[in-house]
Amino acid sequence: PLGWKSWAQCASEFVKVKEDPFRLKTWVNTVLGETWEERGDSVEPEAVLARVERYPAEVPRGVGILVASVDVQGDRLECQVKGYGAGEESWLIAVTQFHGDPGTTPVWFELDRFLQQAFTHESGQKLKIECATIDSGGHHTEQVYRFCKARLARRVFAVRGGNERGK
Repeated sequence: PLGWKSWAQCASEFVKVKEDPFRLKTWVNTVLGETWEERGDSVEPEAVLARVERYPAEVPRGVGILVASVDVQGDRLECQVKGYGAGEESWLIAVTQFHGDPGTTPVWFELDRFLQQAFTHESGQKLKIECATIDSGGHHTEQVYRFCKARLARRVFAVRGGNERGK
């Protein structure tokens, strides 16, 4: 509002923050009074659909190994299986959720059954998950450790997830 600060002050603040995205976001929201729009976060649905691949089998020809990763949420376990091939190419094979309290046993039994299943490769062979990682950084750390310890021979490992760059 008029009288709070001058246009010169606003411009001076902008020059100070324009190279720092976090500070610039605050400036846009509080000084300009506009909503900050993240760049690159929105994708047109048509662009995503144009990239969809239909696999002729559960596991396409290029896959040589299957790996699972599990994220522990407050009310479920979320699991994804990826297939990896030459040149570190990867394919998303399966995504599933096991609803229930991760502090109780039933949801872990469901995950265990899922991790032991075989997936049909395009060649007709059956592939099993070779390794699984489970994020132990949430509220159910002890349950994750117990589950993984009992399955070390099957290469089920507890890992600490994070979103810090460079870690």
